[in-house]
Order: sequence, then C-alpha cells, then structure tokens
Amino acid sequence: MKESDTKNEETGIQKAVELMRQGATMLNEACPECSGPLFQLKDDIICPQCGKKVLIVSDEAEVQELEKEAILVELDHAISSQIENLTKRLNEEKDSDELMAIGRLTILWLEALEKLKRIRS
Repeated sequence: MKESDTKNEETGIQKAVELMRQGATMLNEACPECSGPLFQLKDDIICPQCGKKVLIVSDEAEVQELEKEAILVELDHAISSQIENLTKRLNEEKDSDELMAIGRLTILWLEALEKLKRIRS
C-alpha cells in the first residue's frame, strides 16, 4: 500500500470516528465511488473515506426523479446567476437603449425562473 493510500485511509477513519461522535450510525451499504463504509447522520448519508454525500435509491424511477430535480436545481442556479449579472450591468449602464435591452432580458429570465418554480412544485 502506498503512503498516500495509508494517509487517505487514516483520514477516512478519523472522519468516521468524528461522525460517530456526532451521532452517526454506520450503514450496511458501501460507497459507490470508493467502496468505503457509509454513515448516516440525520438525513445525510456520508462516506468519510471520500467525503461525498450519497443518496440511496430503491428503483430506477427514483433515480430518474432525483436526476430531474438535480437538473432543475442547476438550472435555477444558472438563471439566478444571469439575473445577478444583469442587475450589476443595470446599475452601471447609462445608455437608455442598453438599459431597455437589459430590462427585457431581466424580465425574460424572471419569467423563466417563475416557470421553473412552478415545475418544481
């Protein structure tokens, strides 16, 4: 075993101990990334070995639903970021034609955000 692997394993063990101190329980499941043991702390399932949160699903339909939600969350962040960028430009812009263009774009992004929120609920 390489020295870096030993250090990673020791770090994973230390993280596992810390999770158990916080009240986590070790699960009968392994991490799909590194095959390390998984721990549940409240509603989160965590791999102390690679530091990732893991979702355990029961069937393919649940996988598809989680993937859909992840895409919608990512889209929400992207739209919000665009609105934030437009807001900064709006504060700096002096040209009235450019202000109108920024305003129209902002309204389009806000409408997209509103539709996205309806889809998610």
